[in-house]
Amino acid sequence: MLEDVGASVDWKKIEQIYEKYNLPENVRHHIEAVTLGVARVVEKLQKRDVTVDVNSLILGALLHDIGRSVTHDISHGVIGSTIAREEGFSERVCLLIERHLGAGLTLEEARSFGLPERSYMPEALEEKILAAVDNLASGDELITKEEFIRDVELKFDNGEVARRFFALYEEVSNLLGEDLSVVVRGESSLD
Repeated sequence: MLEDVGASVDWKKIEQIYEKYNLPENVRHHIEAVTLGVARVVEKLQKRDVTVDVNSLILGALLHDIGRSVTHDISHGVIGSTIAREEGFSERVCLLIERHLGAGLTLEEARSFGLPERSYMPEALEEKILAAVDNLASGDELITKEEFIRDVELKFDNGEVARRFFALYEEVSNLLGEDLSVVVRGESSLD
Protein backbone atom coordinates (compact mmCIF):
# COMPACT_ATOMS: atom_id res chain seq x y z
CA MET A 1 0.00 0.00 0.00
CA LEU A 2 2.79 2.46 0.87
CA GLU A 3 4.50 1.94 -2.45
CA ASP A 4 1.15 2.56 -4.20
CA VAL A 5 1.10 6.13 -2.85
CA GLY A 6 4.72 6.78 -3.76
CA ALA A 7 6.30 6.37 -0.34
CA SER A 8 9.95 5.46 -0.24
CA VAL A 9 10.77 4.08 3.18
CA ASP A 10 14.01 2.62 4.50
CA TRP A 11 12.31 -0.21 6.39
CA LYS A 12 15.60 -1.45 7.79
CA LYS A 13 16.27 1.94 9.39
CA ILE A 14 12.73 2.12 10.85
CA GLU A 15 13.05 -1.38 12.30
CA GLN A 16 16.50 -0.56 13.72
CA ILE A 17 15.04 2.50 15.46
CA TYR A 18 12.19 0.43 16.90
CA GLU A 19 14.72 -2.07 18.20
CA LYS A 20 17.21 0.54 19.45
CA TYR A 21 14.54 2.22 21.58
CA ASN A 22 12.83 -1.05 22.52
CA LEU A 23 9.46 0.08 21.20
CA PRO A 24 6.74 -2.15 22.71
CA GLU A 25 5.00 -4.55 20.35
CA ASN A 26 1.52 -3.14 21.04
CA VAL A 27 2.77 0.35 20.07
CA ARG A 28 4.19 -1.08 16.85
CA HIS A 29 0.79 -2.56 16.01
CA HIS A 30 -0.86 0.80 16.70
CA ILE A 31 1.69 2.50 14.43
CA GLU A 32 0.94 -0.03 11.66
CA ALA A 33 -2.79 0.72 11.89
CA VAL A 34 -2.23 4.49 11.82
CA THR A 35 0.22 4.23 8.91
CA LEU A 36 -2.26 2.13 6.92
CA GLY A 37 -5.00 4.68 7.61
CA VAL A 38 -2.68 7.53 6.59
CA ALA A 39 -1.75 5.72 3.35
CA ARG A 40 -5.46 5.31 2.53
CA VAL A 41 -6.02 9.03 3.10
CA VAL A 42 -3.02 9.89 0.91
CA GLU A 43 -4.27 7.62 -1.87
CA LYS A 44 -7.69 9.32 -1.80
CA LEU A 45 -6.15 12.81 -1.75
CA GLN A 46 -3.89 11.95 -4.68
CA LYS A 47 -6.96 10.93 -6.68
CA ARG A 48 -8.40 14.36 -5.86
CA ASP A 49 -5.15 16.06 -7.00
CA VAL A 50 -4.31 17.29 -3.49
CA THR A 51 -0.55 17.65 -3.04
CA VAL A 52 0.85 15.87 0.00
CA ASP A 53 4.46 15.37 1.13
CA VAL A 54 4.05 11.60 1.09
CA ASN A 55 7.49 10.59 2.38
CA SER A 56 7.45 12.98 5.33
CA LEU A 57 3.89 12.00 6.22
CA ILE A 58 4.55 8.26 6.06
CA LEU A 59 7.79 8.62 8.05
CA GLY A 60 5.91 10.75 10.59
CA ALA A 61 3.25 8.05 10.86
CA LEU A 62 5.85 5.31 11.28
CA LEU A 63 7.60 7.28 14.03
CA HIS A 64 4.74 9.24 15.61
CA ASP A 65 4.75 7.14 18.79
CA ILE A 66 8.48 6.38 19.08
CA GLY A 67 8.40 8.49 22.26
CA ARG A 68 6.23 5.80 23.83
CA SER A 69 9.43 3.80 24.15
CA VAL A 70 10.17 6.22 27.01
CA THR A 71 6.74 7.27 28.32
CA HIS A 72 3.06 6.88 27.56
CA ASP A 73 2.14 10.31 28.88
CA ILE A 74 1.47 13.39 26.78
CA SER A 75 5.18 14.23 26.57
CA HIS A 76 5.75 11.26 24.22
CA GLY A 77 5.32 13.59 21.22
CA VAL A 78 8.11 15.91 22.36
CA ILE A 79 10.32 12.97 23.33
CA GLY A 80 9.61 11.31 19.99
CA SER A 81 10.55 14.41 18.04
CA THR A 82 13.82 14.59 19.99
CA ILE A 83 14.55 10.97 19.13
CA ALA A 84 13.76 11.61 15.46
CA ARG A 85 16.11 14.62 15.39
CA GLU A 86 18.87 12.54 16.97
CA GLU A 87 18.28 9.86 14.32
CA GLY A 88 18.69 12.43 11.53
CA PHE A 89 15.12 12.90 10.34
CA SER A 90 14.02 16.19 8.79
CA GLU A 91 12.45 18.95 10.84
CA ARG A 92 9.21 18.33 8.94
CA VAL A 93 9.07 14.72 10.20
CA CYS A 94 9.96 15.88 13.72
CA LEU A 95 7.09 18.40 13.70
CA LEU A 96 4.68 15.69 12.54
CA ILE A 97 5.68 13.64 15.59
CA GLU A 98 5.51 16.61 17.94
CA ARG A 99 2.10 17.85 16.76
CA HIS A 100 0.19 14.58 16.40
CA LEU A 101 -1.34 14.68 19.88
CA GLY A 102 -5.14 14.77 19.82
CA ALA A 103 -6.20 17.84 17.88
CA GLY A 104 -3.09 19.71 18.96
CA LEU A 105 -2.15 21.57 22.10
CA THR A 106 -2.23 25.32 22.53
CA LEU A 107 0.63 27.16 24.23
CA GLU A 108 -1.45 27.37 27.42
CA GLU A 109 -2.27 23.64 27.34
CA ALA A 110 1.39 22.77 26.74
CA ARG A 111 2.34 24.93 29.71
CA SER A 112 -0.27 23.19 31.90
CA PHE A 113 1.23 19.80 30.99
CA GLY A 114 4.77 20.97 31.69
CA LEU A 115 5.85 20.67 28.06
CA PRO A 116 8.31 23.08 26.46
CA GLU A 117 6.37 26.30 26.01
CA ARG A 118 5.18 26.50 22.43
CA SER A 119 2.12 25.64 20.41
CA TYR A 120 1.72 22.03 19.35
CA MET A 121 -1.19 22.72 17.02
CA PRO A 122 -1.04 20.87 13.69
CA GLU A 123 -0.47 23.47 10.99
CA ALA A 124 0.63 21.73 7.79
CA LEU A 125 -1.82 19.48 5.95
CA GLU A 126 0.36 16.46 6.72
CA GLU A 127 0.28 17.26 10.45
CA LYS A 128 -3.51 17.53 10.37
CA ILE A 129 -3.84 14.22 8.54
CA LEU A 130 -1.61 12.36 10.99
CA ALA A 131 -3.38 13.80 14.05
CA ALA A 132 -6.84 13.07 12.62
CA VAL A 133 -5.99 9.49 11.64
CA ASP A 134 -4.27 8.81 14.98
CA ASN A 135 -7.48 9.91 16.70
CA LEU A 136 -9.27 7.08 14.87
CA ALA A 137 -6.88 4.40 16.11
CA SER A 138 -7.84 2.68 19.32
CA GLY A 139 -4.86 0.43 19.88
CA ASP A 140 -4.48 -1.32 16.55
CA GLU A 141 -8.15 -0.95 15.59
CA LEU A 142 -9.43 1.82 13.31
CA ILE A 143 -12.75 3.03 14.70
CA THR A 144 -15.92 4.46 13.18
CA LYS A 145 -17.02 8.08 13.29
CA GLU A 146 -19.64 7.18 15.89
CA GLU A 147 -17.04 5.55 18.14
CA PHE A 148 -14.75 8.55 17.67
CA ILE A 149 -17.50 11.00 18.65
CA ARG A 150 -18.43 8.92 21.70
CA ASP A 151 -14.79 8.68 22.83
CA VAL A 152 -14.19 12.42 22.45
CA GLU A 153 -17.42 13.32 24.24
CA LEU A 154 -16.55 10.97 27.12
CA LYS A 155 -13.06 12.45 27.50
CA PHE A 156 -13.82 16.12 26.89
CA ASP A 157 -17.59 16.68 27.29
CA ASN A 158 -18.55 19.20 24.64
CA GLY A 159 -16.01 21.89 25.47
CA GLU A 160 -13.42 23.68 23.37
CA VAL A 161 -11.10 20.66 23.14
CA ALA A 162 -13.90 18.42 21.86
CA ARG A 163 -14.87 21.06 19.29
CA ARG A 164 -11.25 21.16 18.11
CA PHE A 165 -11.23 17.35 17.64
CA PHE A 166 -14.47 17.50 15.64
CA ALA A 167 -13.28 20.47 13.54
CA LEU A 168 -10.07 18.64 12.61
CA TYR A 169 -12.06 15.52 11.69
CA GLU A 170 -14.40 17.57 9.49
CA GLU A 171 -11.55 19.51 7.86
CA VAL A 172 -9.85 16.31 6.70
CA SER A 173 -13.18 14.72 5.72
CA ASN A 174 -13.97 17.76 3.57
CA LEU A 175 -10.62 17.47 1.81
CA LEU A 176 -11.38 13.82 1.10
CA GLY A 177 -14.88 14.50 -0.13
CA GLU A 178 -16.20 11.80 2.19
CA ASP A 179 -16.10 10.66 5.80
CA LEU A 180 -12.59 10.28 7.18
CA SER A 181 -13.32 7.11 9.15
CA VAL A 182 -14.72 5.40 6.05
CA VAL A 183 -11.53 6.17 4.12
CA VAL A 184 -9.21 5.25 7.01
CA ARG A 185 -10.91 1.89 7.49
CA GLY A 186 -10.72 1.09 3.76
CA GLU A 187 -14.47 1.19 3.21
CA SER A 188 -14.47 4.04 0.71
CA SER A 189 -16.68 3.54 -2.31
CA LEU A 190 -15.86 6.82 -4.04
CA ASP A 191 -13.10 6.97 -6.65
